[in-house]
Amino acid sequence: MSAVAAPATRVATAERITSGVSAALALALGLAITFVADHSAHLGLLAFGLYATASAVPLGVLAALRRRAGRPALLVALRALVGLAAGVVALVVVGSAAVALLVALVSGWALVTGAIGIVEGLLERRRDRAVARDAMLLGGLTVLLAVVLLVIPPDFLEPWRVVSGGTVQAEGAVTTSVMAVGLLGGWAIIAGVLQAIAAIGPAPRAGDAS
Repeated sequence: MSAVAAPATRVATAERITSGVSAALALALGLAITFVADHSAHLGLLAFGLYATASAVPLGVLAALRRRAGRPALLVALRALVGLAAGVVALVVVGSAAVALLVALVSGWALVTGAIGIVEGLLERRRDRAVARDAMLLGGLTVLLAVVLLVIPPDFLEPWRVVSGGTVQAEGAVTTSVMAVGLLGGWAIIAGVLQAIAAIGPAPRAGDAS
């Protein structure tokens, strides 16, 4: 019994650590975007590339541990590979600062990883309903990010200005890149909070970890 429980316990611990690391990375992405005035495609590609590449590491480790424990690891490995591929591509093309590339990369990554997360949650329902719920919620939120990004007009431009006492205090424009980067930052903060809750939530019972 103990020989079987030990690998399962290590996997359960690794899952919580993965959620914690993923939460930290997502919150770092969201806060960086929030407090940086530049919402250009260049910043979006750089920030997303660093995040997606870094977040693939704990997922890859978790997939390896799951496989050694005889637990399903394919979907976790797929999320790691998709994130790594999208992140590397974003970092390679960051110099182009193309809005179309930013939207295509982030929406494609979000659609695939979000769908995988939903499937993971559906498959996890019998073992741990709380984990399944968290996976489906995060997966659904990520798919929603993809959908919203894809409906933003590629040439969106909405000028704005702040006038006080007849004097223009500030002015600028909301563009496609501003909306896309802002949406990515908003998703990252919500996703980070959800993953942090999963990391500090109740541990699965010994019977559920097997």
